[in-house]
Amino acid sequence: MMKEDTIKILGARVHNLKNIDLEIPRRKLVVITGLSGSGKSSLAFDTIYAEGQRRYMETLSTYARQFVGTMERPDVDKITGLSPVVAIEQKTTNKNPRSTVGTVTEINDFLRLLYARASRAYSPVTGEEMVHYTDEQIAGLIMTGFTGRKIALMAPIVKGRKGHYRELFESLAKKGYIYARIDGEIREISAGMRLDRYKIHTIDLVVDRLVVGEEARDRFVMFHTVHGGVSRYKKFEWFFREILDREITPAESEEWGRRFAEYALDEVRRCELIPGIAPVLEHWRGKLPLYVCSGAPHEELNFILKERGLDSCFTGIYGSPPSKAKLLAMIVDKACVLPDEVLMVGDASTDRNAAEEVGTLFYGTGPELRGGDFPWGPDLTGLDAWIAEHVE
Repeated sequence: MMKEDTIKILGARVHNLKNIDLEIPRRKLVVITGLSGSGKSSLAFDTIYAEGQRRYMETLSTYARQFVGTMERPDVDKITGLSPVVAIEQKTTNKNPRSTVGTVTEINDFLRLLYARASRAYSPVTGEEMVHYTDEQIAGLIMTGFTGRKIALMAPIVKGRKGHYRELFESLAKKGYIYARIDGEIREISAGMRLDRYKIHTIDLVVDRLVVGEEARDRFVMFHTVHGGVSRYKKFEWFFREILDREITPAESEEWGRRFAEYALDEVRRCELIPGIAPVLEHWRGKLPLYVCSGAPHEELNFILKERGLDSCFTGIYGSPPSKAKLLAMIVDKACVLPDEVLMVGDASTDRNAAEEVGTLFYGTGPELRGGDFPWGPDLTGLDAWIAEHVE
């Protein structure tokens, strides 16, 4: 079927229109002129635009239409050749010289959604397609591409904006961060620090500084998240000052942080699996979706599970942030099931609280949870049989 080259209007009688018939050519600039009250707006807005809107509404579901209401058909016998319509009133308040038909109507919103969801992003520098890397892939690229070199992990905070940023520096210092790269220069964040408010500044937060190598991999994975980073070394300065009444330098603080990272990693490596968990993972692996929901940092979980050869047992691994309850809710949503179809297994009250908040089933183990109104065992040797009994 060939597209019509005109919009045909037959018997238009809206307001003061007197049973008008006319044809309007498509893909042309058409101007409707006439005296005041001659029916220009009645034809353009109340007839053509109103019929286009009504037809669009009829394509929506009954559920969607109930929120918008019904639209009456304009008083016209027939309109053919009508495409989706957009009406722009003459009295626009937007005087921005960059305004276009797209920005003053809803078209711009749909275009942004189209570009965001259906387009492919290319680097303006290299021309290559931009790809998404996981945290593990980013860590691997750093480890292979910068071996033996001193690097700084940074997170962009401010880019090309004016301001003194005193409150920002105070907030970063309270969170434990020590350094920031300000306008290309790495500076220590000090009390009362502020910049020239009338100059344009670029600020990158220094999450950590380290020499890349296998000996630094544990520290890198355990203590630094790509999505913002956590500087724990500043806490040692606080500990020495507030508890031991002694000041230490940032270099000493970093050394204490390195020692603590090694100690924490060794402690985690020495932790034994709860008896009974290995048979459960082996039995239900590939049969049921299995997830990890933990208050430990995501990078720590990935590293330890990989080291023990358990990462492939799980459909997904979720670590903090955010809270356990939010992580559990994310897992329920990801699995596309109801909360009461999910079993949370835990050995701490925070696990039980998360299950109660989200509404999942719960199986507890360990002395802390003994005596609750849920299935419990001193270890997980009975978990496999319990799951088999309750899985349909």
